[in-house]
Amino acid sequence: MKTAMMQAMDSATLVRVLTTAESVAIGKAKVAKVGNENRLSVGDHQVDFTVRIQGQIRVGEDYDKAPTTSIPLLETLALTLAYAGITRDAAIMAIETALNAVMARQGDRKKGSGAILANAVDVSVIETMIDRVKDNIVAKLPRTHADGPVTTKIEVTPIA
Repeated sequence: MKTAMMQAMDSATLVRVLTTAESVAIGKAKVAKVGNENRLSVGDHQVDFTVRIQGQIRVGEDYDKAPTTSIPLLETLALTLAYAGITRDAAIMAIETALNAVMARQGDRKKGSGAILANAVDVSVIETMIDRVKDNIVAKLPRTHADGPVTTKIEVTPIA
């Protein structure tokens, strides 16, 4: 009789499949690597190795959060412009100017947090506008579900 931990490859062979915890451990494992490369070169790469993964996974409680990262930017901007009516052309120019300014200030950073304020002409105006957006718009949006944080203390050991 097959258990939940086994999966049939064919009628004669059973292979153990990973538990959810094991799958999460593999996904969260950080492994020291040789060299400074962050990416593989273009092309196919064959791998065949065995590792031992050992440690602890802690899952926090789920929670509700403001939906700022799940709001589709392009659709929101387009709808805003549709609502702008007679001021649409000015709104388009303001959005274009703001996007270019943020991208220029952000540089190679992956997230915009702090990028807008760095080297800004009038930091207090930008901080005031951020507060207004948070208080008058984001705070009034329906909260969304967020999975609890997953933290790990995982050790990965290659097996020769």
